[in-house]
Amino acid sequence: MPRLAFSTPRLRVLPIQDALANPRGFKAELSQILTPPVLAPLPPSLQLKGRSITEWIATQSANSDVLVIRDRDKTALIGLMLLHIEPAATPDCHLGYLIAETNWGQGFATELLEGFIAFCRANFPAIKLLAGVDADNPASARVLKKAGFTAQPNPQSPTGTLFQLQLP
Repeated sequence: MPRLAFSTPRLRVLPIQDALANPRGFKAELSQILTPPVLAPLPPSLQLKGRSITEWIATQSANSDVLVIRDRDKTALIGLMLLHIEPAATPDCHLGYLIAETNWGQGFATELLEGFIAFCRANFPAIKLLAGVDADNPASARVLKKAGFTAQPNPQSPTGTLFQLQLP
């Protein structure tokens, strides 16, 4: 599997291991991302629930590839992207992203998805991208639709929608 890293005109997206070279500084940055408004529409497995940032990172890293989203010029932390790729002839890639509340409405989620789709087209002969979105997060649903994902009922969430994009 290729190294999960890519860039867009405004973003650099790198594995979390790169950020953990300076764990204290990164944890302080991450505490500004993992806020109640950002976490509210996410599933229970992504909630802090009294866990420390270190425990949260360990849990997410054990279940997914965690990528750090940084501003390409200022290197400020914009958010995180979580990927779980299930190997198969045509792999399924479950994806999620968390964008800092201070960065909402600036097009970063759209740019992130466009960059990730381009990365997938260049590195996978075929892959199915999947993203679950709760009804309380219409902005994320709009971003996924804009990126070409189609909506279907989510069998794992009565209040959510599963978005899918099949890349050749």
